[in-house]
Amino acid sequence: MDENSYGSQTLLINNFAIDLNKIVEDGAGRLNVEATLFPYKYPHSEGDNFDSYASSYLGGDQSPQHSADSVPVFSLLSYENQFLNNKLNIEFGKINLQRNFFMINSGLDLSATDPLVKWDSGVPDASTGSLGIHFSYALTPNWDIRAGYQDVLGYSSLVSNNGWDVLNRQDRNGGFYLGGVKYASDDSSKFPLSLELTSYYSDATYSDPYYSTKGTSVVLTDDTAKEYSSDYGFVAKLNKKIAGGERGLYFFSSLEHSYSSAKPISWGSSTGLYITNPTDLGSENISFSQLTFKVHYIKINESTLLYQRDLRVSNGGDAVMTSSDEFRYEVSAAFKIKDKLIIQPVIEYIQNPDTSKSSSASTVPDDGWVVGVVAMLPLGI
Repeated sequence: MDENSYGSQTLLINNFAIDLNKIVEDGAGRLNVEATLFPYKYPHSEGDNFDSYASSYLGGDQSPQHSADSVPVFSLLSYENQFLNNKLNIEFGKINLQRNFFMINSGLDLSATDPLVKWDSGVPDASTGSLGIHFSYALTPNWDIRAGYQDVLGYSSLVSNNGWDVLNRQDRNGGFYLGGVKYASDDSSKFPLSLELTSYYSDATYSDPYYSTKGTSVVLTDDTAKEYSSDYGFVAKLNKKIAGGERGLYFFSSLEHSYSSAKPISWGSSTGLYITNPTDLGSENISFSQLTFKVHYIKINESTLLYQRDLRVSNGGDAVMTSSDEFRYEVSAAFKIKDKLIIQPVIEYIQNPDTSKSSSASTVPDDGWVVGVVAMLPLGI
């Protein structure tokens, strides 16, 4: 934990699709390709990331944790096609299921995160990929059912040879399975509604952060950690326009749950409001696209809190537990410059932060502020 500290990261995401329908024949499908480059990171040293300054699960989860690299990480190489009058969509190859599930329900929000999905579920980092398959079927124009599978690999295998080893399964540690249903009202609806319910299951092996096979602290002893071989949970999301026209008021909410007591987070939620086109800035070049108010909540499992407590004790601190209830209060604004560059300043207040991302901490952190800005410039044809 370091007050008044600064961090930054740049990502260059290169993706394109090869339309085989135009090259071969109608019905041939398409190939999807993506590679991500991390040209700049501060702090520069490997392993020294901004999230360690903010220390907690909700304090640093929006900052990428990649070292600067001049070689892109290859994250997507898949074949995709549609069948049954385009109602059935199938994609397989090197994929990442975060592209297909866990919709962003807070509008134009570059800082949107799902803490439980990131820290609990086991789905690989969004900038990486592994072998898997995904399909969706349109039951009606408004309802879809979807399912998917993806290999769970160790992070070193995901980025081995910068991800160019597409068929790598050497470090496979089980699989990640998803199933869900999604609803979206008609485009003509005056007050549109979107819903998504996703269930996940993973049979990957993972260790208890605190308890050993003898019931002792793995931090303060050399005892072997207790291991588990399955985890499951769900993520439910909602977005609803509740007032207005072009200057609209939207309500959004998410509820997340993991059934494993050995994963960091038991429950998670985010709730908020956003306003589209809140005011006219009187400029042809700059538009005020969205103003967002959001509250995040997570409930941290006892095993994780005990691990953090003993780690602080081993660093010379007192045997004091942090609260299991952690909150993030967030206000952000999204601006468009010439309808291309999107800039989103964000102000956050973290209540009851933990020390999950600061292995050298010896004291319980105070509540505090995190201020940042995210910018995105879409390029291409």
